Amino acid sequence: MSDDLENIVKQGDYRESLIALRDYVAHELQGNRCNTCRMSQLRTGDTASLVLRLQKIIEDIRAIPDPNEEVDEFDALIAREAPWASTPSNLPPPADGS
Repeated sequence: MSDDLENIVKQGDYRESLIALRDYVAHELQGNRCNTCRMSQLRTGDTASLVLRLQKIIEDIRAIPDPNEEVDEFDALIAREAPWASTPSNLPPPADGS
């Protein structure tokens, strides 16, 4: 898996690198679980660090648009024309129209 991660990161695509890093961290967390009790064999601090890093990586991936995802015509128009288009998508437009 590290060869895949290394090759993907060397390609320079930030989003794909984050996805590969997400998969690597998830694999490390899964791979260090006891086969009997399914508890992590990592130290508590290491597990917490990896889980927090995984959460941040997932957030970073979600913040980058997928270049293969189709964009709705309305969304494309809003992104092109609206002055508030750079605000997070979960915020409504300003009530005063500014």
